Amino acid sequence: MEEDISKVLNDAYQGAFPYLSDTDWIKEFISLLTEKTKIEEIVTALQEMIKKEAEIGKKTDLKVYLTYLGKVAKKYV
Repeated sequence: MEEDISKVLNDAYQGAFPYLSDTDWIKEFISLLTEKTKIEEIVTALQEMIKKEAEIGKKTDLKVYLTYLGKVAKKYV
């Protein structure tokens, strides 16, 4: 299951990459999400981070990534 989560996270990153402003920051954040075992947990963590993030650019990157994560996750369900 861990490989599947990692693949979903990376596929979403690749899809969102052209639209991200701080790719290094989001990549680091994604690496923290690999500890989660369910997509639902990851979505919840992203939603919480979006609420807490003060910097507009990072908040936007999280929203873009969350959108692509939703698209990619549907392929694996």
